[in-house]
Amino acid sequence: MNIGLLGGTLESLLLAIELRKKKHQVFLFEIDAELGMPVHYPGRVIDLDGFENWFSKEQRKFLTLQENEQGWAFRMEWVMKFLAHQATAKGVRCFLRTRVVDTVPTPGGFNVQLTGGERSFPTNLVLNRIVDFTEFGGPKPGDLKHHVNREHVLEYTSKPLRRWFGALVLQADAADAPNAALELHRSDGLAEVWWPEKPTWAPERGFVEAYEANLFGSLDSLEDLTFDAAVVRARRFSAKLV
Repeated sequence: MNIGLLGGTLESLLLAIELRKKKHQVFLFEIDAELGMPVHYPGRVIDLDGFENWFSKEQRKFLTLQENEQGWAFRMEWVMKFLAHQATAKGVRCFLRTRVVDTVPTPGGFNVQLTGGERSFPTNLVLNRIVDFTEFGGPKPGDLKHHVNREHVLEYTSKPLRRWFGALVLQADAADAPNAALELHRSDGLAEVWWPEKPTWAPERGFVEAYEANLFGSLDSLEDLTFDAAVVRARRFSAKLV
């Protein structure tokens, strides 16, 4: 089958790789100019054995995971780059700076009209399934969005998302962060801090980065905010999809 994924998220890349293992044709449409930036997911894993199955020895060495009380921390942007490379090497077609502007039913699927900054004219693809990841992450440049008939897309999950607020700070400043749900110290001397509510606190020396995203997980289910949980969700959806 030809399967389209709306949005270049951690879980859409994981799903794309799983679907390619089953020999399906996969097309990923991302409005941003690159995958993995800005950061929209905590760099956190619990099961190192499972994590290692996704990356080469050289890639794992490059990531320099740091052990924390709440799991192992890593730079999510590099994991996204490694997964994007793996997906494209396996035959996933990634369309960056591209929007879906219309979907029209056809026998067995949909005619999908695309437009993107890298093309001077619209392109059409015929897909059998379209999976929506656009509720994840944050707003796009210029508030651009994919335009699809909601009846034509499959929701990735019915599980509710909630807004999370993250920041990258110096590790020396992280200890002062109030009411943080996650505090992940990385090997580069920085710390990721995540809150379930928009923080009013700011470190004296400022944020290195600040971001927000719609994600799974709550204060009662922080295990949902892990690479491990993302893999489980992608595999379950892959098994259900086809």
